[in-house]
Amino acid sequence: MNTKLEENHTFSKGMQALESNDLLQAIDIFRSLVIQHPDEKDYWYCLASCLQKTSQYELALKAWAMTELLNESDPFPSYFAAICYYHLKNPQEGLKAIRFAKKKISEQNHVLLEEMKSLESKLETL
Repeated sequence: MNTKLEENHTFSKGMQALESNDLLQAIDIFRSLVIQHPDEKDYWYCLASCLQKTSQYELALKAWAMTELLNESDPFPSYFAAICYYHLKNPQEGLKAIRFAKKKISEQNHVLLEEMKSLESKLETL
């Protein structure tokens, strides 16, 4: 990709594919973007989301890990990783991820905190 304009156009095409539920096309687009721009957290976030939505949990976990590295204060990559671990029936790693995510949110974020507690409970009973 030569210009920021081309990069933005490609990202827009990826978002359109994601929004229209053409997830395989979106994965191809976001994968090409993360290869060309490995330090762009938004591209990793979108790739991870698409992989997770297509039940490619192992690959999604790798993309969530990159998203986490690029934005350590964001609780969502760890939260979504915990969901992947839940689907993979790996409660040990899922509990680590959800507890790590819970450390990053404030008590004022009641909705997210309750969702995390619910997932934590499900992981504990797997």
